[in-house]
Formats: sequence, C-alpha cells, structure tokens
Amino acid sequence: MNSPIAKFAALLGMLVAFSLLRIVTDYAGLFSILPESEDMSSHKAPHNDNLHYNFTELVQAHGLAKTFQAPFLPSNKSWCVNKGEVESEWKNGIMYNKMPKAGSTTTSGIVKRIDHRVAARLGKEKECLSFEEHVPQRNGSGRRFGKRDRSSSFLFSSIRNPLKRAISRMVFSPGHCGINKKNFKEKLLGVECESHQYGNTDVKRSGFQVAYTIFNVSAEVSVYNETRPDEVGNVDLATSYVRQIMEDYDFMIHVDRFHESIVVMQFLLGLQTSDILYFSAKKTNYTQANWVLYNNVCRKIRKLPVPPEVAELSSKEWYSQNYGDYLLLEATSQSLDLTIDAIGRERFYKALDAFESMKKLIDKECANRVIFPCDGQIEQIEESKKDCYLKEFGCGYPCIDEFETSELNFDASNI
Repeated sequence: MNSPIAKFAALLGMLVAFSLLRIVTDYAGLFSILPESEDMSSHKAPHNDNLHYNFTELVQAHGLAKTFQAPFLPSNKSWCVNKGEVESEWKNGIMYNKMPKAGSTTTSGIVKRIDHRVAARLGKEKECLSFEEHVPQRNGSGRRFGKRDRSSSFLFSSIRNPLKRAISRMVFSPGHCGINKKNFKEKLLGVECESHQYGNTDVKRSGFQVAYTIFNVSAEVSVYNETRPDEVGNVDLATSYVRQIMEDYDFMIHVDRFHESIVVMQFLLGLQTSDILYFSAKKTNYTQANWVLYNNVCRKIRKLPVPPEVAELSSKEWYSQNYGDYLLLEATSQSLDLTIDAIGRERFYKALDAFESMKKLIDKECANRVIFPCDGQIEQIEESKKDCYLKEFGCGYPCIDEFETSELNFDASNI
C-alpha cells in the first residue's frame, strides 16, 4: 500500500472526489438562484467567500464595516415633514435608493407604511415626505441625495448577492439591452446596458450595485483590466468606492437577511413592529406574482430560462468583475452584526420574534383580503387603490392596521 502506484491512485481518487464536489456545489448554487420572490426571512448570515477572494477578511482588513446609526435619536421624528414645511423636498425624510431586483418593491411598500403610520401618530395631515424611486442615470444618486440634510434625513439602499441580482434582472427583463436565450451568459459577463435601471453588471465600477449607489464617479476611471478580466485592475480604487458608499449611507438592507435588516431599521428609526409589516410584492403564492403593473396596465412577465452554463459564473472572472459588489455585500453583513451587538442581542431578538410572530399572523388573517392591482389576467387597479398606498406598494395595509393594538407589537422608540 505504500508503493508509488498506490499513493498516486489515492491522490487521483481525492482529486476526482473534489472535482465531483465542485460540480455538485456549482449546480446546487444554480438552483438556489431565485428571483425577488425568494424567502426573505433567513437569519443565517450567508458566506460570500469563495476559492478566489476571502471577502470576510478583506472587509475586516480594510475596516469597511460600521455600526449603523441614524443621525437622530429613535424618539426624534423631526425627519417626518409634509410638503410645504421644508424648503426642499429632497433634503428631509426617509430616502430609499431603490436598487433594481433587490427586494425594492417590497421595501418601497415598507417605506410607504412607515410614512403613513408615523405621520398619523404625529397628527400630520399627510404622510411623511420620502423618496423611493429608481435612479435611472449613472451618478444619479449623487444628484438626488448629495445635498440632503444629514441631520433630518435617513438614506439607505438594499444590497443583494450580485449573481442572484443580475440573473433576476435578466430573467425578468427579456428584450431589454438585447438579452435573449443565446447571449444570456455573454450579457452577464461584462456587457453593460445603456439604461442604468436595467443593467446587469458594471465592470468599470467593480459591480452594478457599487455603480448604482455611489454618489459621484468619473466615466473615464475604471478598475477593469481588459487584458486580464480575471483580475481586479485596481483593488485600492474598488475598495475606496465601497468605503465611500458606507460613509454616505446611514443604512443598508441585506436582502439575504431581510427580516433582520428591517428590524434593525426599526430600532434606528424608533418604530413599532406594525410599522414594518408587509406582504411581499412578488410572493410566488399570490396569484399576481407573474403579472406586473406597467403604465397602468397589467402585463404578464415573460421570464427567460437560466441556461446551465451560468454555473460557470463561480469563476474568478465573475468575482473579479463584481469584486466591489461582493465587498459591499460583506461590509453590509458585518455592519448588521455590529449594529445588532450595539442594540443588544437579547433586545434585538425579542423584537425580531415579535415581528415574525405578527408577520405569520397577518399572513394567515389577511392574505385572502389583499387586493393587488393585477390578479392574474384580472385588472383590479381601481379596487387596489383602497388597499395599496401607491400602485403595488404596501398592498394590504388596511388589514395590517387592524393588528396595531396587538400585544405582540414591539415599540423600539425608547432607547
């Protein structure tokens, strides 16, 4: 058994076993790539490390994580203003930079609910001013949010696994940017789209989500190395982009840790559990899931199939082209952990348990009463206006309001 041939055979067996494990892992990863309707309640922090980069260690080495903080005390609701009470409506209130295909419609509905519930408790005539729209042009974030009053505004966005987000964008947007079955992989790997809202990746800025959230960046400056697409051309520049984003934003939602994220936001803004309850805007067990309201007309979503070769996107080329996005995702995850520690884990998980208990309650009691604008081929746009805050945002709120006095309702306004 100690002969050279036996040793070689044993080594060869180990290599074959490892290769099979990689194939199984890659294809398991392929089937885990879900659209925006995936389960958003996971508490387990996902690992973004891979065979090419250890993003956990990189975030720690560069000090990119922080404890999220609102610029005001949780009991202070001075950010809630009505139009006419302030000089400019782009300087105050909750500002959500609506990241495409990153839980954005659901999150926008939560922002609308917060606006209405807080305004009602303060005796305001109308809901609080807020911003929850897509930014269609590159550097649009800087133009929209760069002059905000940081003492009376709360700016955040949502971040998702780059591969899941890009595939979701392409699956649900056939025809945009020339995407079709034949060029699916090509469009994922480094081919940008003129419309920023429908983009898949941004190799110059080290990832679509970095490019979407960063305030100001030159079109000429690039971290991409055309001669070596499997390497990050300028690691320091990519890192500086992520650092700047973490400094400019008060908070980031981690889509794979969605419930934890919105409960953290509950503490930062001093909210009640009932303020952040929601029905997913694209939940697969609702009949409206495959229909979308577009220009006030219900249209069926045509979804492209995901080709098997997408599994190859565990390659170093993919991670290098989206290096900044993975770094930002990991910085967000570590920042969530730091913030939960600052809140106090016992207090945080008490609030999280209250949220998930109330979420189960409204899912049971209200699901059959929610009126979405599109219910299959049936248009109920007029009827939904009494059940949704705006379009498909915050649908089902009248039923959720009925549970505001529930003993499960946790108040995080007290420090």
